[in-house]
Amino acid sequence: MEQNVGFSVETNQAMRALLGQEALNPTLIRGPLPSGMAEAGGVSEGFADLDGCVVPIRWLAKAVDKNRDDETGLECLLSKIHVGDFVDESTTPLDQMIRLGIAYAHVLRNGLLASRVKGPFRIIVSGLLGNDDDAATCTVRFHRRRAGQDWLNHDLEGYSREALMVWDFD
Repeated sequence: MEQNVGFSVETNQAMRALLGQEALNPTLIRGPLPSGMAEAGGVSEGFADLDGCVVPIRWLAKAVDKNRDDETGLECLLSKIHVGDFVDESTTPLDQMIRLGIAYAHVLRNGLLASRVKGPFRIIVSGLLGNDDDAATCTVRFHRRRAGQDWLNHDLEGYSREALMVWDFD
């Protein structure tokens, strides 16, 4: 069951163009995840607080050796999931990959809320708009929200090559 405690969503125009009304209410987007996606993100194993960093338990050993001057950067690095690792990017439309990313974000959010680590948290669903050089793809990552450590600019419209959806919750 999803909890709606302190939950807010922000998107840019590119995300709204891809998803329409669903971009304004991502709770409408559900569905089964591709096999192994939740496991790859470490959601089923849980999360730990390591010197102020929220880390999937499966990545604790990697996190110990990383520089923690940028806790947000470390969390984003360790939590990043490529939807294209679970579907064929060449045949899966970007809007469908983003919907899978949002379905994973629901699972991730519930896992974070069920864990003993404290928020507030941010989940970022990013759809890279393909061009001649890059294929369209989707990534999902999270971090604890901290003063002075923003992963994204506040102006989501400044990301001209990405469709962005940002979830903030406590």
